[in-house]
Amino acid sequence: MHLRFLYCFWLLLVSFTVSKVEAQSIVSQLSPKVDTAYVDLSYDSWSVRAIGIYKYQNPVIRNGAGNKVRFVPKNPTSIGLGLAYKFLAIDIGVRLLLIREDVTSRFDLQGEASFGNHLADLTVQRYKGFDQEGAMRSIFRNDIRSTVVGVNYLYNFNSKKLSIRSVFTGNRRQKKSAGSFTVGGFISVQDIAADSSIVAGEEGFDERAQLQNSRFNIIGIQGGYNYMLVLPYRFYVFGGLTPGMGLLNGEVTATDHYDINSRLVTKLNIRAAVGHNGQRFYSGIVYGSDIFFMNISADNKFNYNIGKLKLVIGYKFNRKLKFLDEVLE
Repeated sequence: MHLRFLYCFWLLLVSFTVSKVEAQSIVSQLSPKVDTAYVDLSYDSWSVRAIGIYKYQNPVIRNGAGNKVRFVPKNPTSIGLGLAYKFLAIDIGVRLLLIREDVTSRFDLQGEASFGNHLADLTVQRYKGFDQEGAMRSIFRNDIRSTVVGVNYLYNFNSKKLSIRSVFTGNRRQKKSAGSFTVGGFISVQDIAADSSIVAGEEGFDERAQLQNSRFNIIGIQGGYNYMLVLPYRFYVFGGLTPGMGLLNGEVTATDHYDINSRLVTKLNIRAAVGHNGQRFYSGIVYGSDIFFMNISADNKFNYNIGKLKLVIGYKFNRKLKFLDEVLE
């Protein structure tokens, strides 16, 4: 099932990209021409940065009667260091254990890359242990396990004037306000499992909401708009909104076992940032979220809200990293 989804998604991206790229080389796509009246490339090399980051995964189940249960992880905050080079940023953080009892065990990798007209981000999450928050009770459930693996791809139609890279790596600087439409696709595989029903102890949920093991495979298309507002003294505000729709296939083990076949899913990708990009130093607060809205049965809806909020303070260098330049240029 996973291989079929990956293959279909690969065909979607290749067919779209080939029509746009045509005979251009991979190298020219990684180092495209930009309008220097809009984008400053003076320090478009590499930088080091300190980060504080809040990552989260919040599944929610609700029904038509208004009953709702949220699943909230604990200790989602990390601090660390990072390196940004050209179109790629790598940050490594250490989790802050602000609460030492009932700790959520997690692996959470969220990264993005911007090269040429192409934007991509990857999410790999594995969480174990959530606060179950419902109308009847709030209790820590160490048995609830949730895994998400997903990829978003977007084609930026105005990359010559709008540098989304300047938001996520800080090496480039947007000099004038600009915006761009985007279009692309996404794929996501989402699992949630527990030793007993994830809504145990809650009233008002039918038998098909008593999830104990489930897998949701989603593939779809998306498109939206991004805009960078440049303010005086090198401050900026950035925002992007990308709705999408796709098809859901999956299987659920609740009181009984049932399959989900070709059901419509909607999603919303949100990007926002505010910051300052000086000649050498840059800083900003960056937010990104993916929200999936799924009907898993006639009366039950399941949402995944995945994302992060990051504080970045970085310093740019104007010297080249020759060994990386030789590989990527």
